[in-house]
Amino acid sequence: MFILNSGIETADSGTLFEFSHFRELIKIFEIAFELVLLDTPSINLRDDTLRIANIVNSAVLLIYTNQSPADSIMSAYQKLSEYKINVLSA
Repeated sequence: MFILNSGIETADSGTLFEFSHFRELIKIFEIAFELVLLDTPSINLRDDTLRIANIVNSAVLLIYTNQSPADSIMSAYQKLSEYKINVLSA
C-alpha cells in the first residue's frame, strides 16, 4: 500500500484537477496498482470532488450511520448521477 498525501491547501488548490498532469498521474496509477482510492471532500461541500469523479472510473459514496442526513445523501447521489458517474455499492 502506498499513500500520496495532498500537501497543504492553497488558494488555487482546485486548479490542480484541471491540469492534464493530474489525468496522466491517474492513468499511471491505474496501470501500476490494482485499486486506487482518492479521498476527497464531501461532494456537497466542494466542486473539486465532481472534477475528480469525472476523471476516475467509479465513485464510492461513504455514508455514516446515524450521522449523514438523508437529504445530504440524496443530494450527493443525485450530483453523481447527473454527471453519469458510476457509484459503487456494497
